Amino acid sequence: MNIYYISLFGFLSTLLATYTLTKHPIVISKPTSRGLHDANIPSSGGIAIFVGLLSCYIYGYGFDVFVFLKIFLALLFVVTIGYLDDKYALPKIIRFASQIFISTLFVLSYYFHIPFIFIVLMIIFLVYFINIYNFMDGIDSLAIYQGIFFFIGLMLFIPGNEVLLSITSCLLAFLLFNKHPSRIFLGNSGSYLIGFIVGIILLII
Repeated sequence: MNIYYISLFGFLSTLLATYTLTKHPIVISKPTSRGLHDANIPSSGGIAIFVGLLSCYIYGYGFDVFVFLKIFLALLFVVTIGYLDDKYALPKIIRFASQIFISTLFVLSYYFHIPFIFIVLMIIFLVYFINIYNFMDGIDSLAIYQGIFFFIGLMLFIPGNEVLLSITSCLLAFLLFNKHPSRIFLGNSGSYLIGFIVGIILLII
């Protein structure tokens, strides 16, 4: 199937999911002394991006149990932890332990045969990217723009890559609602998701 049709489907799926979350929010970000907004804003927009990515994959390639278990189950776990953190403000130890857990499972699923020290470094690498994107998610669109620039930059070196194009299309769809003034925030579900995706793509390529 044409990769542009697949990416368009991902764009539209993310657009619809994001719009739904703005109208029927499941998490609300309230104004705080650390935040830059002064009104209640829907959050946990990473759920919409995940829906777009999963829809994109199923539309283009069908449902493959192996790919779902190896890739999308990890992404779902990351999004779920982020959502729970958005909703209930999880303790730092639970967030960090969850990030280490899913990063370890992912690294072992690909690189269990390499020396232990490299496995540890890869786990640290993934946890770092999850948190660096979470740190950036404090200003409207910053984390989204960083993700878009990253994936577009990679496409300059790997032209026609359907994975990069699909991810970028989903982020662009979410950006329409996240640009200033934001109608929805990424939340931890979104920043964890983007950071994790950036990390695993850098490891895989």
